[in-house]
Amino acid sequence: MSHAQAEVSQPSDLNALILDARTAIPALVAEIVADIRASVSAYAGPEGGERQRVIALAVTKAAHQFLDTLAGPTPPDPQVAKLFQDMGFGELQEGHTLDPMRRALRIATRHSWRVLHRYASHHEFSAAFLGHVGDALLAYIDHLDREVERGHRLATVRGRGHPERVREHLIDALLLDVPNCEARLTELKAEAKSAGWTLPAEIVVLRVSHHGAFPEMGVRRQRPGQADDQARAADQRQPGRGGAGPPRQPSGPRTPRSR
Repeated sequence: MSHAQAEVSQPSDLNALILDARTAIPALVAEIVADIRASVSAYAGPEGGERQRVIALAVTKAAHQFLDTLAGPTPPDPQVAKLFQDMGFGELQEGHTLDPMRRALRIATRHSWRVLHRYASHHEFSAAFLGHVGDALLAYIDHLDREVERGHRLATVRGRGHPERVREHLIDALLLDVPNCEARLTELKAEAKSAGWTLPAEIVVLRVSHHGAFPEMGVRRQRPGQADDQARAADQRQPGRGGAGPPRQPSGPRTPRSR
């Protein structure tokens, strides 16, 4: 789904704005990289160094993808998602919290909005559409922030080392209600490898409410319908209610059947 939702009618010369904005990307990237280097101490490396190169690459790819979403519904680019996940992963490896990256994202947002506002005003777009563009930009930056956080979280889990913690995180990731894409599958495969598990083609969600100690159920390869058998067994061992959903792909909808 596009991050620029079509709630406001698109002006006829939107493509002209997008073309103008694309031509401004190199100058915009240079301004953002320089401002981040000057304002975020964690990124104050040598001018033209590797960190600045990575930031410039990330800003360039993200800017082009955002303009693509303004032009119409555009599927997420897994390469952009992976790039920002890798940046989040690298932040933890270097001992950083997400604060420096988020300050950098705010700087990029400010400069990007200035460019968009300038060209939108030049083309005399309505205030309503300008607000729509601003909302779309903020939504897109939030999307990038989530990808950075995902990479940072993955690095955190790998750093913990304890197999059970890694597996718990993998289960949480499998149950996330997010769109299926190549970047998500890449992340899941990496987490499954860290957990020593083979990524399943399908999962079943088992939900149990109970009283007293939770029964030992064990996790193993299941035949069709076995999740329902385990739910019934849990009811017999302890008073409560249980339900199991049908087999779904890891990113599919989760609709447990109550019993």
